[in-house]
Amino acid sequence: MASPSGPGTHIREVIGAFERAGHTVIRQIAGGEELRDASTIQIKPRWWRKLIPTFVRETIKDYRLKQWDAWQFQTLDALIEREKPDLIYERGYYLMRSGLRAAKKHGVRHFLEINAPYPEEKASMSGRGLFHHKASSCERFQAEETNHLFVVSSALKDYYIQQHGIASDKITVTPNAVNADLFADQHIESMRGDLKISSASTVIGFVGSIFPYHGVDVLIRCFASIVQDSQQDLRLLIVGDGETLPALKDLAEQLNMRDQILFSGNIPHHRVMPYIQAMDICVMAKSNWYGSPVKIFEYGALGKAIVAPDVIPVRDVMQSGLHGLLVHDEQSLHDALKNLIQHHALREQLAAAFYHEVKTKYTWDHVATTILAHHR
Repeated sequence: MASPSGPGTHIREVIGAFERAGHTVIRQIAGGEELRDASTIQIKPRWWRKLIPTFVRETIKDYRLKQWDAWQFQTLDALIEREKPDLIYERGYYLMRSGLRAAKKHGVRHFLEINAPYPEEKASMSGRGLFHHKASSCERFQAEETNHLFVVSSALKDYYIQQHGIASDKITVTPNAVNADLFADQHIESMRGDLKISSASTVIGFVGSIFPYHGVDVLIRCFASIVQDSQQDLRLLIVGDGETLPALKDLAEQLNMRDQILFSGNIPHHRVMPYIQAMDICVMAKSNWYGSPVKIFEYGALGKAIVAPDVIPVRDVMQSGLHGLLVHDEQSLHDALKNLIQHHALREQLAAAFYHEVKTKYTWDHVATTILAHHR
């Protein structure tokens, strides 16, 4: 809940939308509810972890998670007994059965939101342990036993239909969204002055957690190539932090882009909007096959021209050439950026079209309405 990442934002915003609709939300946040400034959190590297084989390390982590899930069941059991809710809406997670078990014990209707194929995602990001196969059976259990399943993309819906045989009408796609208040905040002041960026500069930007699969390295290389061939004053603004940030700064140095590329470091989510407002072209170079990137909706809500990856979750909400430019490799990213840098009118046209889409279809209040329409 405290995370400034897309999942944390999603959890906070769905809860907020339920409450704005007049419903009482009783929260049980397994990962903690305190909203802290993530920039104040210091994580000490644990060098000894590298000495433990991946299989052993992940097995230990999974075992502890299963213990945590058992404790969560006891907590939820008591909570449901005391509060007697009409509906349990759960953000599902890897290896966790407690929400469904508690709901079934008390006969309470249960909705499940799963926004990633967790066994696959976990294996690709941190490796497999002894409980990997149990995680797959847990995923099937979650999808089969819930009353209704909500996913963020049609790609993920197809995954559950093909992988686990879940009926299509039991799954609803609810892409990520933005808080409607953003549309009332178009006066958000740009950070250009604080960042010492000229009003005449064209600013390309990225916002988000910086992981290898976001392709920020590809964005930096494309930007450097364009700068070499352009007479315009260009800047690249990278907003966020992550495991590859030091390597990206080194890459900028190697490409002699120290003055043209700005790295903000970690910025709490509630302070990100002025940075987006400072951008002319907003980019997400890469994404995975299943996730719905929160950042493209925030880009759209602030009226920015967008370059995004040509993957199914993005195509669910954007049409290339109408709402933004969708790219599939480094060359197409280079061409899209160059096109938007040169054609200001195209930037405005794309930005206006997607702004309208986001405002009318992709707010958290709309997501909450869609979810609760299935509660009969």
